[in-house]
Order: sequence, then structure tokens, then C-alpha cells
Amino acid sequence: MNIFGLSCGIFEKEIRYLIENKRIDIPFQFLDSSLHMYPQKLNLVLDKKIEKLRNENKKIIIVYGECHAFMIDVDDDKYVYRTPGINCIQIILGTDRYRKLRKEGAFIFMPEWIERWKEIFSEHLGLKGELGKEMINDMHSKLVYIKTPCYEDDSKYIDEVREYFDMKVDIEYSDLSFLEDSIKNGVKVLRNVK
Repeated sequence: MNIFGLSCGIFEKEIRYLIENKRIDIPFQFLDSSLHMYPQKLNLVLDKKIEKLRNENKKIIIVYGECHAFMIDVDDDKYVYRTPGINCIQIILGTDRYRKLRKEGAFIFMPEWIERWKEIFSEHLGLKGELGKEMINDMHSKLVYIKTPCYEDDSKYIDEVREYFDMKVDIEYSDLSFLEDSIKNGVKVLRNVK
């Protein structure tokens, strides 16, 4: 039985980087990260993908946080393993760093979302014009960008975000070890399932 990965597109470049650098060795399929804003649709799409892969006799690693109400049920099947973490930030930074940033009141941008921040805010969250800026400034004390080895020139997007929100953007680095370890642990768990 083969092991196959199914991940939110927010991790696509990072997981491809891990594969290209031979840090993990399973194939992955990626779903659009904007599905996060549509939990019912995400649930349906993910369930269909899981069912299709299970019908192909695959064991599946799911790289998602708790992005919809039934996400915690996906790994009720012993042939499905979901990486631990309530969201993508915790999955990529680990629990301690995630909690620290949350306590500091940070709004955190993953690399894939900082490239699409205008689309995410206006089209998917409905925060057009000054509304997005006002909401972030009212609810968060700072902005943080997760820098990974996969994005060489992200300064354009960081500058756009800094300028639009009129807030400093702190950089938090990830070497992808938490993501890598989560996937490797899933492989180990699934290899032991008969």
C-alpha cells in the first residue's frame, strides 16, 4: 500500500522544497488554500479526495490544521494521518512559537498568503478598501511574516503589506523542520498500519 500526501496549497512550495531536497519522499497533491474560507466546500472536496485515494488503496497523510468542523474526524480512518496542529502557523512553527506570537497579538502571514494578500482580503474575506486595514489594526498589535527557504524575493509583498496596514512586519524564520518532522512521523505511523 502506497502512502500519498494531501495538503493545503499554503504549504505547496515548502513541501515541494522538502521533496526536492530529499527530506521527504512521498508524492503530494495540493488543494487551493482559499478553500480555508469556505469550510463546507473544503470538507466536501477533502472528503472526495480522501475517498478516491482510499479506493486506490492508498494510505494518506493530510497536511491541514483544523480548518473545518469535521477536520478532526478525517483521521478516524487508521489509513489516514493528519499532521498535528490547529492551523498552518502551528504546523510550520511548532506549538511554542505559535503560542508566543498569538499571545503577542500578531496577525501572521504565511508565504503563500502574502503573495495573495489582496485577493484573500478583498475577494475571500470581503474586506475591501480600508476595512481590512481597520480590522487588522483594531484586532492585532503586529504583523509577522513566516520566512521559509522557498521564497527568495518576497520583499515586494512584505513592503506592500507594511505600507497598506501601516504596521511594521516582523520576520519569523522557519527551516521547515516542524513541517518535515510532522510528515515523517505520519509516514512512520502509516507504515506500521496493517
